[in-house]
Amino acid sequence: MKKNLEIALVALAVLNIFTLFKLYGIENSIDMNFNNLRSSMYGVESRISGITSDIYSALEKQGSILDSYEVVLGEKLNEDLTIPVKVTITPKEYSEELTVSIFANDKEISMLPKGTSFAAEFNTNIFGELQLKAVLEQSGVKKTESLEKYYDMRDKFILQIDGSYLGNGSYNSGKYKMNGEVELRISSNENNAPEKAYIVYELNGEKIKEQHADIPFTENHDYITRFISTGVSEEFELKPNDKLVVYAYIEDSYGINYKYIVQLNEINSSNEKVNIMPEWTNGTVVEIKDKNGNVLYEFEYMR
Repeated sequence: MKKNLEIALVALAVLNIFTLFKLYGIENSIDMNFNNLRSSMYGVESRISGITSDIYSALEKQGSILDSYEVVLGEKLNEDLTIPVKVTITPKEYSEELTVSIFANDKEISMLPKGTSFAAEFNTNIFGELQLKAVLEQSGVKKTESLEKYYDMRDKFILQIDGSYLGNGSYNSGKYKMNGEVELRISSNENNAPEKAYIVYELNGEKIKEQHADIPFTENHDYITRFISTGVSEEFELKPNDKLVVYAYIEDSYGINYKYIVQLNEINSSNEKVNIMPEWTNGTVVEIKDKNGNVLYEFEYMR
């Protein structure tokens, strides 16, 4: 009897193990099927999205008064900080009576016929947006269509600046001491480079000291990055509510001048140094001017 019971228990244990393995296999199968279903759903959604996009594109093209157009932005910056723009437009319906003009922002430019297309060339300033609109006129009837809008055209031509102050800074008994390095990394394309660089100290909006920074020479004429390291060992007398700004002032090959904040220090009304947290206070180009001192760009939080 006891032996039969042991055999029954062993059989039951084996059956339980077999059942667990089977349940585990069923669970894996369910998971696999669910994952396959979810993947299929994502695939269907993607295809539907693609079809919808194609439909919108087809409807947009069908409703357009243009067969095609091309906009080419120049690769070289002019002395007046403009780049050439070439626009070619091909209307859907062409006739000899048709006239075409292009609006570059608010300025209207007549386009010249070129076969069954029309072309125009003009310059636009890189410090601004460029909104293009085509105007087709025939027999006194005008039809218009907006083309592309271009932002941040300057980024391709101006210097890209990054940097920080690495070192010690302490404020005691009304004196702020700095001992370290101002490290700058300046990137530019082949037609531009930093020509002059200074570390400037400004107290309550007034410049109190300017320090020359050496720019390393390079013979590489491609897109390059220069590293500028300038030793700093300074002591300033500060009082409550004073603000001391340390910034890099850099001039490039076009005479464009950049003001890059390296560090901002503020003393509160209790004569304690305040930790300034907004990101623009450390490591931001807050102002760009042309060679005549005209402001081309100003960081929005500084306006």
